Amino acid sequence: MNYSILSNLTIIIFSYNRHEYLKRTIRYWSNYTVKLVVLDGSVTKLKDPCLKTKNLKYIYDPNGLYSRLLSSANFIDTEFMILGSDDEF
Repeated sequence: MNYSILSNLTIIIFSYNRHEYLKRTIRYWSNYTVKLVVLDGSVTKLKDPCLKTKNLKYIYDPNGLYSRLLSSANFIDTEFMILGSDDEF
């Protein structure tokens, strides 16, 4: 199946203190050509090899959700965008 249209998609994911879910989601989407932007507001920064995924932009930003939501617009440069969750893929 041809998934090349996914290269026109940015998935914005917000996370807070759920690194195990986040790592699973990053690993899943690393198999596709989507642009993945993670805004992590957790108490501690994620340190994991999955962050080396080429289609991933990981931003550790311990500010509140609304602040991270506002800043997420700066990272969208594709035709389409969706908000995702760290525990769904």
